[in-house]
Amino acid sequence: MKLSRKKIFVFIIILVVLYIIIYIIPKVTGALVSTYTVQYGEFLESDKVDGYFVRSEKVYVAGTTGEANYYFKNNELVRMSTKIMDVTAPEKEKTATKSSGGKAKEGETPIDREFEPIVKNLGENVTSTSNYMAEKEGLISFYCDGREAKFSPENMDKLKHKHFADLDPKDIVKLKRADIVKGEPVFKLVDRSKWYVVFYVDKDSGKNYEQNGYLTVRIDNQDFGGIVQSVNKEDDKYKVIVKCDEYFDKLTSIRVSKIQVITSRSLGLILENSSITKKKGITGVYVKDKVGEFKFVPVKLIFKGKDKSVVYKRSFYDKDGVYTISINTYDEILKTPKD
Repeated sequence: MKLSRKKIFVFIIILVVLYIIIYIIPKVTGALVSTYTVQYGEFLESDKVDGYFVRSEKVYVAGTTGEANYYFKNNELVRMSTKIMDVTAPEKEKTATKSSGGKAKEGETPIDREFEPIVKNLGENVTSTSNYMAEKEGLISFYCDGREAKFSPENMDKLKHKHFADLDPKDIVKLKRADIVKGEPVFKLVDRSKWYVVFYVDKDSGKNYEQNGYLTVRIDNQDFGGIVQSVNKEDDKYKVIVKCDEYFDKLTSIRVSKIQVITSRSLGLILENSSITKKKGITGVYVKDKVGEFKFVPVKLIFKGKDKSVVYKRSFYDKDGVYTISINTYDEILKTPKD
């Protein structure tokens, strides 16, 4: 059966259209070539981890029962012998009907169930006070979790990952309240001169941390600097302890939080590493010009990361001191050039 002229004509037209789509259009428009637009910005080399906060802190428990009157807000700096609060005897004696899982001595009000785990965990590592004065200078805190003694600067080197991983932000209890019972925690003092954040990173990230190295810790969009005190391998991870002395809003009220640890920060044009190549020994990228052709343009690295790198904008001086024109913001870069 012979094909009609009309069908042959249509078939030829289809072939021509396919040829144009496959071979002509890509050459003219670069439609099938993967590119991206380079942007100027800040590039951070960082790890997002759980941070565990360790401080020198002392918990005070009430030596009397009564109604509380506070003279300070949380995080205020107080000097030694400063009166933090008063507890005055109530008009009517409290009865033992206050919720408690423990037993109280006859004539005494039992401590609130909420504070029982804290008192148990602290043991003898507390200071009983009836005058409610600070025994030394420090930041006043009205938050407590009972881990103040265990998670201390003296113990942090001995503690393992499993100990830190068991910490729960929900264990933090607010201490400010209207009524106080003898034996309950009422406030604590925190050393403001230095504190620590402990975190764990995997083996690949561990190489970015060196003892005495400087880094930045970011929490809730607040940045503070720190010095790496130690880096130790623990099982398949690295335990990093950073010493800090800067103040931030939650310093006295958190034990564990999501943090971003910034080990390096660079400003410049941010390139994908896959687009960086070499031509005659010169490092560079291919940039799409106005007519759609790709031209090799030299670049100079400021920082090279795992997936992305930062390079100088517009120009740089090469290793021989020669002024060299380079790429600029919004240039269209070939994503994966062929060698």
